[in-house]
Formats: sequence, structure tokens, C-alpha cells
Amino acid sequence: FGKAKVAGKELKFSLASFFQSNISMLEKLIEREVAPLKGNRALDLYCGAGLFSLFLAERFEAIDCVESEAASLEAARMNLESTKAKIEFSCTTVEHWTEKAPTDLSFDYIVAPQVRTWLSFVDAPALLYISCDLASLARDLRDLFQKGWQLENMTLYDFYPQTGRLEAAVHLKKEAKHDP
Repeated sequence: FGKAKVAGKELKFSLASFFQSNISMLEKLIEREVAPLKGNRALDLYCGAGLFSLFLAERFEAIDCVESEAASLEAARMNLESTKAKIEFSCTTVEHWTEKAPTDLSFDYIVAPQVRTWLSFVDAPALLYISCDLASLARDLRDLFQKGWQLENMTLYDFYPQTGRLEAAVHLKKEAKHDP
């Protein structure tokens, strides 16, 4: 396992897996987008080594972490073992997890890319969608808007200066349902 220090926290990660290399930009994204979130229960889809969950664990009572790579999930277990939050780990693809997830699950916040169909039905008032693929983000947002999600704000992060790659952090909220 490799180690990185992010926003004052030591993280382990699998050397065979992706881990963000621009730590200073990553710290800005966490400080602005992830650290302020709070609630009872969060869902971290594609959790990797548990980076976002490590910061969510300070302000949530429970977090569900879903990751298909066993080595990354093992790193997440190590990174989150001393947190006070109750952590549930699922080593499966997000697509499989959403197919099998109980329909009565309720979350205060979801940190997720993709999985548009499931997100249109889940009980959660807010979603933080982080994406490095702006074309798929545009497609997913179109579908989410049609399913009742509304854009709260979006921030672009330049993790790889002097390239055309940008990371987007999009906060969405569920449209309030009006009784007839």
C-alpha cells in the first residue's frame, strides 16, 4: 500500500489502483465540497480507498461504502477503522449494488458519479456528483434533471493544469414534491 497525507489525514491506498495525484487541488475539493456535508447517513459510491468517506465520517453517523476493487476496499477499511461513524462496506460494482439495494434505504447525502436510473428513485434530498468526464456528466445531468433533481451549484477543478481535463463537483437537490 502507498500512503498520502490529504488535509491533515493519513491515507493508505492500493498502488495498483487510481489515487488522485494533485494533492493540493484534492484538498481544495474536499474542503469546499465534501467536508461541509453533514447528516445521519451518507452513501459513497465508487469509494476507492475511502478518501471522501474519511472526511464524511466526521459529520455523519453512518456511511455505506461501495467499491468493486478489493484492494481499494481493503485500504478503505484500514483508513476508516478508527472513525466513530458506523461504516458498511460492499465489495461489488455500484451497478450491482443498486440493483440489490433495499428499497427502504434513506440517505441524507450521496457522493456519486453515474447510476442515473437508481438515483432518480432513491430517498435522498441531496447528491454530490464528482466527475472527470464532462461529456458523461452532461448526459447524466440531463437525465437527473428530468427525474426531479435540481442544480444547486457546480465548481470546476483543474487537477491537471495545461491539459483539457477538468474535474467537476456538482451539488444537486431533489425537487420538492407539491401536493395537489
